[in-house]
Amino acid sequence: MESYLFEHSDIDPSIVPSEHLLLLPNPVQFDTFVYVEEGGREWMAGMGYDPITYRLVYEVWLCDGRTIAYELYDQTKS
Repeated sequence: MESYLFEHSDIDPSIVPSEHLLLLPNPVQFDTFVYVEEGGREWMAGMGYDPITYRLVYEVWLCDGRTIAYELYDQTKS
C-alpha cells in the first residue's frame, strides 16, 4: 500500500475521467493497493479520500494499467 496526495492536474484522465475530477476535492489523497498474479497480470485499486476529513470519495480499479471500474461516492451523505 502507498499513499499519495495529487493535484487534479497530476491525474491522468484515462485513470480518472475529467468529469469525475470536477467532483473530487483538489488535492485528493489516493491510497493504492497493488497485486501481481503469478502470470504477471497486475491489479491496482486506488481509494480516493478528502485529505482533510479522510472521507472516501472515489474508488478506481485497474488491470494491467487500464481502468476497468470506478465508483464516485456521494459526498453529501453524512
